[in-house]
Amino acid sequence: MDDPTKTEPTPSEPTEPTEPPVPPTPGKPGDPTEPPAPEQKFTQTDIDKAVAAAVKAAKEGWDRERSEAERLAKLSKEEREKEQFRIDREKFDADRAALDREMLVNEAAKQLRAVGVSDNFAELVCGKDAEETKANIDAFTKDWNAAIEEAVNTRLKGKPPKTGGGTPPGASMADVIKNSITQGF
Repeated sequence: MDDPTKTEPTPSEPTEPTEPPVPPTPGKPGDPTEPPAPEQKFTQTDIDKAVAAAVKAAKEGWDRERSEAERLAKLSKEEREKEQFRIDREKFDADRAALDREMLVNEAAKQLRAVGVSDNFAELVCGKDAEETKANIDAFTKDWNAAIEEAVNTRLKGKPPKTGGGTPPGASMADVIKNSITQGF
């Protein structure tokens, strides 16, 4: 009979680990040499304070909305239309500014790719307008290329090969051949 308390591994669960576990790196989370972070515990008063703060913030928001609605209700039809136009205009301007910023970031990414730099830096080099962004890209690519060149030169440094090969200066070809034969190439 089948024992309902006994479970067998499913095909997706390995029965044996395929690779040994990697020891944690010191200073990283999960490092056994570091004490575990204390578990944060909340008392009922902490929870009450948090709930009260959230309720207070929500009430303030509702009060602002209600007072704005009351203010608009007191205005004449013409004033309400002007106020609504002003509100709509502010929202439009905010949306337009966000769109302009996104377009500027996309253009910066395109320019960075054109000069061979990762477009991950687009947000970083983006300025207030296209001219400032272009100047930022130029300065960034100059510094970027200088840093890459320095890193490459550092890695390529090494000892120069020894010259001479053991042949004395002024030796004739016959002497070189004679030396090669006696030394066994």
